[in-house]
Amino acid sequence: MYGDSSAYQIHMSGLKQMVRLRGGLQSLGLDGLIARMILWLDYNHAKVHGSTLYFGQSAEVERRPSPFRYKEYAELEGKG
Repeated sequence: MYGDSSAYQIHMSGLKQMVRLRGGLQSLGLDGLIARMILWLDYNHAKVHGSTLYFGQSAEVERRPSPFRYKEYAELEGKG
C-alpha cells in the first residue's frame, strides 16, 4: 500500500467487508485492541491524505489517545 491510493482503497474496502461479516468492530476481540487499531489507522490515513473514512466510528479517534500507547488508554478507561 505504502503511498498507493488505489491499493489502500482496495485493502480498506476488503477490511470493511470482513469486519461486517465478523459482526462489526465490537466483535473483533483482543479486548477492543483490533478495533481501536483499525479506527486509528483509518482516521490517520484520512487526515493525512484528505480521504474519507471507511468506518464512521473513526471520527471518535481524535478524542482518544493512540491505541499503541496502552498506559494512556488504560488510565483513560480506568484500568490503569
